Amino acid sequence: MRKLLLAVPAVVLFVPACGQAVGVEMPAETHTLPTSQPTVEPAAPVATAEPEPRGDEFVVTYIEDGDTIEVNTGERVRLIGIDTPEQSECGFEDASHRMEELTLGETVTLTTGAQDDVDRYGRLLRYVDVGDVDAGEVMLMSGFAIPRYNSTDGYGEHDREALYEAAYEVGEAAGKFNPCDDEPPPIIEEQEAPADGGQLLPPPASGPDLDCSDFSGPVDTSGGDPHGLDRDHDGVGCE
Repeated sequence: MRKLLLAVPAVVLFVPACGQAVGVEMPAETHTLPTSQPTVEPAAPVATAEPEPRGDEFVVTYIEDGDTIEVNTGERVRLIGIDTPEQSECGFEDASHRMEELTLGETVTLTTGAQDDVDRYGRLLRYVDVGDVDAGEVMLMSGFAIPRYNSTDGYGEHDREALYEAAYEVGEAAGKFNPCDDEPPPIIEEQEAPADGGQLLPPPASGPDLDCSDFSGPVDTSGGDPHGLDRDHDGVGCE
C-alpha cells in the first residue's frame, strides 16, 4: 500500500521570565495517510481431471464358458465385445479353463460400456476386470476369443472396441489362434447313390461346413440337413 506523507508544522510557545511569550517553530512532523490500491482478484481454482468411473465389485462363483461367468449375487455376466467357442465347439474346454484361471473365486469389477445393459438372455453386459487386468483383453491376446458384438457386426461400438481389436491383432500375429488347427480333419467318405435305390448315407453332423463338391453323389438329408445340401427339400441333397 502506498502512503502519502503530509508535513504538519508545530509551534511551541516559550514564556521567558519577563512574561512575554515567544513562539518558536519546530520541525514539521510527518504523518502517513492510507491511499487506495488496485484490488487483486483471487486466482481461479485449477480444474482437475475426473477419474475414470469404476464399476461395482463382485466375487466370481461359476464359469459357464470362456465369455460368461456368474457372480455371488446369482447374476450371469456376459463379457462385452468378445466371443469364445460354445460347448459343442472345438476350443470350448480351453477357453473355459482360461477364464477360470483368470476370474474364479476372484473379486472382479464389473463396468458397463455396451449399447445395452443386458442381452436377450438376461445376462448383464459388462467388462470384467481383475484388479488392473481386463479379462476380455487377456482372452483375445491369448487366442481363446475373437472380437465380436461390436460396430463391425451391427451391435454398435463399445467403449473398449479399439483396445480389443489391437489385442486380437497381437495374439493373431503371435500365432495364438485357431486352437483346433492341430486336430486332423474328419475323414469324409465318398458316397454314391445305390443302384437299387437303397438308403443313402447321411452327411457328417459335425466338423467343417460341407458342400456338394465334397461328395461324389446324392446324400440322404432326411435325418437333418446341417450343411444345406438339400435345396429342394425332398430329403436328398446334391442331386
